[in-house]
Amino acid sequence: MAYKITIANSKGGVGKTTITAMIGYIFAEKGKKVLLIDVDPQSNLTQIMANTFYGDDEKEFGSTLYDGIVGKDLRRSIHELSDQLHLIPSGYLDTAKIRTLFSDSNRYTLLKKHIDKFEDEYDYIFFDVPPTFTTEFIENALTASDYFIVLSEASPFSLSGSGKFWDVAAEIHEHLNPNLECLGILINMREDNKKLLTMLDTKYDFSNSEDFFKNYFPRRERIAGYAAYGLFKRDIVVKSLIKYDIHDKRLMKLTHKVVEEIMEKIKAAENAKGKEVTK
Repeated sequence: MAYKITIANSKGGVGKTTITAMIGYIFAEKGKKVLLIDVDPQSNLTQIMANTFYGDDEKEFGSTLYDGIVGKDLRRSIHELSDQLHLIPSGYLDTAKIRTLFSDSNRYTLLKKHIDKFEDEYDYIFFDVPPTFTTEFIENALTASDYFIVLSEASPFSLSGSGKFWDVAAEIHEHLNPNLECLGILINMREDNKKLLTMLDTKYDFSNSEDFFKNYFPRRERIAGYAAYGLFKRDIVVKSLIKYDIHDKRLMKLTHKVVEEIMEKIKAAENAKGKEVTK
């Protein structure tokens, strides 16, 4: 059985999709079998992975999340990016049409019913969802997930948005998915502003609270660039035989630390449930 994880925040612009892609990529680099599912009609995760594995060629994935659900076989929409990393892509027009498939009986469980059929084939499944605190897409992803991670900037507005998303997840936990647990708040785009950080730390205690990941992503232009030209690659205008430059290597090392912390948090949560962790 896979560990299924949703990474989200109700506030847009926090780098949710790029960080989800980076984490999934590094899990696969560590030898885990990973499936990324693009549940966001904006289909940004799909584009990032296309840019990562197919360069600037316009990749047509064919079968998408919507196609798989309509065809009652989501396996047909799984695309192998590498041996260890797979993707269920999204398309802007057709993913938005998923709303037409919801009924009173499957309003929250449509995605879960399909994922349950093949989740045993993976170690980790990550859902990328829209940047809002409640939609059918988010609710379906959380109902299908074991864990969620709230991604936030170190800013008052973003941390406030984290609380709103947490409340939605708590409702899903109480009424639909009692197994859903939070792994914590992961900070992205953290700036080296001591005055701001001191003020926020006084209010939120993110340096010491177990609610926050110890590792975080600093604000870096390179991370923002990944959305345009793919993960862990020098800008396509730079001609070089070097696969990873020093900036990519630093970010890969940092992402490895975040991935290891995710694994540690899952191990602690599973042990608390009396379950053995094998992944």
